[in-house]
Amino acid sequence: PTTRGEEPTTSDRERDGEPGTSEHPAEPTEPKPTEPPAAEPPATEPKPTEPPKTTEPKSTEPKPTEPPHPTTTHEPEPTTTAPHEEPTTTEPTWEWSVHQVYGSCDAAPPYDVFWGTTAPGAKVVIESAYGRKVGYANEAGQFEIRIEFPESPINQPFQVWVVSEGHTDDFWFTHTG
Repeated sequence: PTTRGEEPTTSDRERDGEPGTSEHPAEPTEPKPTEPPAAEPPATEPKPTEPPKTTEPKSTEPKPTEPPHPTTTHEPEPTTTAPHEEPTTTEPTWEWSVHQVYGSCDAAPPYDVFWGTTAPGAKVVIESAYGRKVGYANEAGQFEIRIEFPESPINQPFQVWVVSEGHTDDFWFTHTG
């Protein structure tokens, strides 16, 4: 029996000759000689052929400082593209935009100018019922194209389409002549 505040040093089972239970399972230990052999001086470190004795429980996992066993899991080989890099071929580095300069004109022949951005070197087509013009964006993806409408009717608005790289925008033009 224990009194209040005292920690028991052995269990009833250990007193009766049965091994007690603890947080760590009992491990087989080698018998320790009480005195070193007479021919050898007492040593403070274990012999090189014997593993050092530890009080830590044995584990099947390697210690953090030891390299993993060769039969453990194999890490995949690194790829040439890092995960944080984006391939340049999947996302365009340009934005589509197109703007009309005039919208109407009284010059002979009447004309308008369209400018904007698309893919570098991309074909740009400006088309209407009264004229068509093909141009190309420069290496920065910028374009500015003038189109004439010599046969357009006076004071009758008509549609003009600008097409490039799958994009289409429409505008209105009026020959005010």
